[in-house]
Amino acid sequence: MEKYRDMILDMEQGVTHFFEHFQDSPDLLSGWGQNYFCETDGGKLLFKLDRPKHHKCEICNHDYTGKKYDDAWVYLNRLQSFIEIVKSAYLYKQTHDEKYFNLATKTLLYYANNYARFELHVKDKVGITDLTLDVGGAGKIMPQGLNEAYMLIKIIQALAILGEDFKVEDVETIKEKLIRPAIEELLAPQLVRIHNIACWISCAIAAAGFYFDEQKWIDYSFTGDFKLPNQLKDGVTKDYLWYEGSIHYHFFMLESILNLLVYPKAAAKLENEKIIVKTMLKSAYQYAFDNIVFPNPNDGWPNISLKTYLHSYHMAAKVFDGCDEILKMITSIEESTIERMPTQLADPYYFNDWPLEKLLFNHADAACAKEGKRKSYLFEDSNFAMLRNDRVNLFMKFGHNGPSHAHPDKMTFELTIDDKLVTRDLSNAGYGADICNEWHRVSASHNTVVVDGKNHNNVEPGEVLSFTDHLIEAKCDHIYQGINYKRRFEISDAEIEDVFSIASRENHTYDYFLHIDGQIEVSEDELICGTLEYGENGYQHLKNVKKVANCKIFKVVSDSPVAEISVDSDAEVFVCETLDNPVTRCRQTIVLRKKGCCVDFNVTWKI
Repeated sequence: MEKYRDMILDMEQGVTHFFEHFQDSPDLLSGWGQNYFCETDGGKLLFKLDRPKHHKCEICNHDYTGKKYDDAWVYLNRLQSFIEIVKSAYLYKQTHDEKYFNLATKTLLYYANNYARFELHVKDKVGITDLTLDVGGAGKIMPQGLNEAYMLIKIIQALAILGEDFKVEDVETIKEKLIRPAIEELLAPQLVRIHNIACWISCAIAAAGFYFDEQKWIDYSFTGDFKLPNQLKDGVTKDYLWYEGSIHYHFFMLESILNLLVYPKAAAKLENEKIIVKTMLKSAYQYAFDNIVFPNPNDGWPNISLKTYLHSYHMAAKVFDGCDEILKMITSIEESTIERMPTQLADPYYFNDWPLEKLLFNHADAACAKEGKRKSYLFEDSNFAMLRNDRVNLFMKFGHNGPSHAHPDKMTFELTIDDKLVTRDLSNAGYGADICNEWHRVSASHNTVVVDGKNHNNVEPGEVLSFTDHLIEAKCDHIYQGINYKRRFEISDAEIEDVFSIASRENHTYDYFLHIDGQIEVSEDELICGTLEYGENGYQHLKNVKKVANCKIFKVVSDSPVAEISVDSDAEVFVCETLDNPVTRCRQTIVLRKKGCCVDFNVTWKI
């Protein structure tokens, strides 16, 4: 189609450039991709094909050197090679240019013929015998079993695209020298838990099994306690969100199974699971703010939206044969003017807002109406709630479903007013960056109450006490030992009421954190020197702490006035600057402090 000509040209230039510079060796170890982030600000390091030994931060331009970064570069180089192989396969079918066929087949055969020479390892650990040493598992070409599974899915995708154009003997080489040992010796033994990583491994094995008609491989994925159907049955909540409580990992898991379901044989075997997958896509759509940005508690990537994961909906359009519900959601997402924010690792190929999956699975561009307006929604089994009216979207998190990817942020909330993000969760920087654990994964970086300067230590579910289209009240006991939380929000077109109650039998110091995306207006005459005294658990990163003398009403401005916040008259009030994500930016934060056994924080927003 004419409208995709620039996209095809971009793919041609990208593939040609990559393979002109691409080189690899089994002597090189692939390191953990999460290490490819700046130690100072958490910014991603810039992957450059011609700079395998120098790695500049995209934010501060610091040039990192050393084995940790070199090994991560190797991983990113290999990761990109498999994305480029799929693009090459598509370009060959599109243009019939033998160059793209040769690039794809040459690279696949290189990895097949050399697979036995790659060293078994887990991230930076070599000489291992336990394939499940780390939750990510062991890899050979890649640093973890997770990444090796991603690699296999891309290989099968390329083979499926090229089809009969591939020589039979070359397909056999790839199957026997790479895919069989990767599955039977490496990945199958790693199916040991309900987890997004196990989903990728199971789907990769199943995709290969269905493609090659290898019943043994299919059985790996469909038998045992951690078989693929059980991953969905036990890993998806009653609200049809992934149990780890991260919208990124919700879509990450969906991407693995959608990459399997696009094969008709797999879809036929997973008819019941297809219903779950479709409902997960619908739940994620309802979970988003009206501006399609996602609430973002727990681990993931910052500032993501439905547009970040549009490729999953295009795969779903194929899986569900142009289902009207799926097409309506695609139309609504594509018509949004919000900028697409990529995931920081393993982001698929996009040209502007179009993913390659659009061309592979849903290029017909059937005209379709937009999805209808979202309503307030309680995701009770996932410990989330969303209140909505014509002006306000208020998201609340009141519990966890276990420790995996959890942040210590019970009772936190996120807010949009007239589609403007007023306060949001930062998610985190790369797991290998110091600032991830020092700030993004501490209680003080969230809109919750911190007791005695310490992080929450509870990862149990909360309990909903009341929910309507304009009100949520929930509680969770033993956030700290012997300390119970309850929080109540009520919204209208003119006001938001927040009552946060803490109950304890002993005296403590309670700090209520409210992080603002925008400007807090406070007269300089009201500000005096102040301190919040704790030197760890994120407090060491609070900047320019000032005590507010008498003011109890704060105006929030973002381009234009957004709200007035009224706080308790009996609380000590502080304002400070806190780290954003990336941490080269700061946000303004209000901290309310009270001391005693049982206290209430009462905050009202006039909008």
